Amino acid sequence: MKIQIKWSMACLLFISLVPPVNAANNEVWFALSAQACIGEDTDLAVNNGLTISDLSSDNMTCTQASIGNDMVYSIDWEGSDFDRDGTNDTLTFDLRVEGFAGSTYSYSAIAGESSMTALGESSPVTSDTTNNFWDVEDNDITGIGAGQSLRFSVENIKVSVSDYSATMNGFDFISLIETGGRTHTHIRGEGTGLDSSTFSNDSVYSFLSLQPFVITGAGDYYSHLLGSINQIQFSFSISNPELVTTLDDYDYSLYGMGPDFFDVYPESDASRQAYYPEFSWDTVPRWLAVRNSDSYTDQQIETIAAHYQLVMLEKANEAGLETVDQGIKETSRRLKEINPNISNIFYWNSVIFYSGYSNDEDYEENASAWSVLNDDGSIYLFKDKYYNYNSEVEEARDWWVELPTTIAADENIDGVFVDKITKAAFDEIFVDGEPINGYVDMLNQLHEKMPDDKILIGNVLRGERNNGNRSVMALFDGSYLERWDFTGDIAFPEQTEADAIAVSIQMMREALAQGKLINLQTAPMTDEDVPDTYEEQIEFMETHVDYPLAIFLIVAEENAFFSYQLSVNALPSANTVWDSSYIEELNHKLGEPLGDPVKDGYIYTRSFEYVDVWLDLQNGEALLTWRDTPISAN
Repeated sequence: MKIQIKWSMACLLFISLVPPVNAANNEVWFALSAQACIGEDTDLAVNNGLTISDLSSDNMTCTQASIGNDMVYSIDWEGSDFDRDGTNDTLTFDLRVEGFAGSTYSYSAIAGESSMTALGESSPVTSDTTNNFWDVEDNDITGIGAGQSLRFSVENIKVSVSDYSATMNGFDFISLIETGGRTHTHIRGEGTGLDSSTFSNDSVYSFLSLQPFVITGAGDYYSHLLGSINQIQFSFSISNPELVTTLDDYDYSLYGMGPDFFDVYPESDASRQAYYPEFSWDTVPRWLAVRNSDSYTDQQIETIAAHYQLVMLEKANEAGLETVDQGIKETSRRLKEINPNISNIFYWNSVIFYSGYSNDEDYEENASAWSVLNDDGSIYLFKDKYYNYNSEVEEARDWWVELPTTIAADENIDGVFVDKITKAAFDEIFVDGEPINGYVDMLNQLHEKMPDDKILIGNVLRGERNNGNRSVMALFDGSYLERWDFTGDIAFPEQTEADAIAVSIQMMREALAQGKLINLQTAPMTDEDVPDTYEEQIEFMETHVDYPLAIFLIVAEENAFFSYQLSVNALPSANTVWDSSYIEELNHKLGEPLGDPVKDGYIYTRSFEYVDVWLDLQNGEALLTWRDTPISAN
């Protein structure tokens, strides 16, 4: 069986169009298989945040040798310009693989309850030439048997450029292969309190970085049919401690997804900001997504008007009236009566036909021609209930554009929010000045027909997508963000949640630097279950606000707005928290930022006039140190 590296050869041809300017820090990731240096070129790959290369590149060389019982890979990488002086520099290191037999271990299927307290006797390590995995040669069985261990470590690290040093960040991803049989158990690490896993069929695991990394076999369903590792990933940070570390809003080279990010989208016309929501650093700037099929109570209207600068009035928002658009317009009127400066945004979905609007009848009469169809010609129904628009049909596009542009002309409506844009991903949206497809043409028509004094926001940016869907931002004043902690299926390295959030932070800061709006949607980020009762949910929200709020404060610049809620449904019967204005942290004095964020690996720090922010993405922790008493919530 031939190992398949999880990235395409097409990636190897990509060259970043926007070179990073922050020379203080660099990241380099490696993926290495057992046959590296003597097998296929793809058995060793490198990602330097700008390009992905393998041994077919003239910039990388590798030798493999057996030294005693160990296997040692000596690697030279000459494809990064660490100090940005126009000349590539060299990173060299050795990766050593050691084998042991008779290790002392205790296996538990429960996370954090296994142990490997003593390595066994040194045993020869070889690489299987057919299936490309490491083998501990203590018996006639290939793979890692019960009590056998492999230890991976990096040594002799050198970087050629003066004043720079390279730090090995650790091993954080392995690919496991079945040499035969099923139900293979293993333990990762040394000591006690270790994690374990069981696999049948080839599997992958990511984990917090370890250096060295040890994996120990803990038994197999068939004692003569084992499993083993056929790929391991690790990374280095190369830095100059004498240079000031800053977070460059346009530099994606510090992230594994860097080669998938390209082309800075056009900067917003500065005059557009005259139509953006009112912004202040007095307290945390906030926005709200909300819906109510019944009429909003006076108290609800007063709460929204008093605490939010922007409100996106969601679908199913009849507010006690006949149609959603009537309900949105009436709710917007009521909000403006209390707070003329609030920005009211009309919701419109770009993919799914949600009924309840005043133009439903026209669509339903043409549903068979304007909807996505199944292979048999029947109408496709999302969740067996909703039509999906066929945006390749011109009449469907015209119908779709008409209602939001009409609603946007209402004196109490300040703009339109377009949902579901992230369903599609585009490297570019125009070719020779023409939209690449009907969907982009539909969005572009809305962009062109919107009243000049109204804003257009979309569910656009998403780190899961190639290029983060950033090209579409050319058509929008800003982006709403959800799923910003979801990992993407990128080339390599394997992405963790911390990596995903770091990329999302970068995308949001880039958008703000480009003069765009950012509406960050958050909720408690915890493994705890959401309580059933409303009273318990109130306390639950208070307990878990610091982490998502810290992420926002690292992002925040003018025109960034924060939302924190369990639900968008304001119906009392929904019994979930849609408004978080009662939370103390959201009523503290905030003040302007005292500088840009500082990034050190997964640790971010930043200070505002009234709060210091410390954020650790890898461990999901945050500390907000406030320096003033809160402004009492109304």
